[in-house]
Amino acid sequence: MSKRRRSLWIIGVVTVLMAGTGASVTSEPSVPTSLEAIRAAKQRLDLAKGNRAKAEAWRALQQAADELVRALPKELSNEQCYDPSKPFDLSDRCPGYPAVQQAHAAGMWITYCGSGESWLPTNRGWEEYLKLWPDGPDADRAWWNVNIAAPCCDECSFESVEAERRLYRNFIDRFPRSPLREEAERHLRSVGAPR
Repeated sequence: MSKRRRSLWIIGVVTVLMAGTGASVTSEPSVPTSLEAIRAAKQRLDLAKGNRAKAEAWRALQQAADELVRALPKELSNEQCYDPSKPFDLSDRCPGYPAVQQAHAAGMWITYCGSGESWLPTNRGWEEYLKLWPDGPDADRAWWNVNIAAPCCDECSFESVEAERRLYRNFIDRFPRSPLREEAERHLRSVGAPR
């Protein structure tokens, strides 16, 4: 199979697997497969014409990065991974570091969260999706990931209970039919604000 045909085939597979509001995963992702999906999604983004096509490509890139994070080593420690003398304070001794560097080269940032001692994808794909297609079919999931789902436990708390209530109410008002609505309502109830 030619390199171009193989790339188009991978783009098609990634598109099918990642269609809808969440990635379809039938088995544990592997690092090589996830990196290939990131490269294919990046190529799709580079070829995309129009905001919707670009938004869909950003979604695929985000979901491929999420898959890579699930495939990366889980046994991490600050002793192995944190090095303030390195760019982004990330040690090249951290398990999974080479794969993370390859993802960065393809335009998708993955970070190390010291408080959780784990790899985390950034929400860049979701942010770009919202900019390009704010009312798209995955806007609710994108908005949730950008505004609610904290990328690292250092950022898990809200400035106040009222700020937390406003955020969840805002989500429910914006996306009343979202599958995530029930979770937002559950959070509201947990902070004493039934909806």
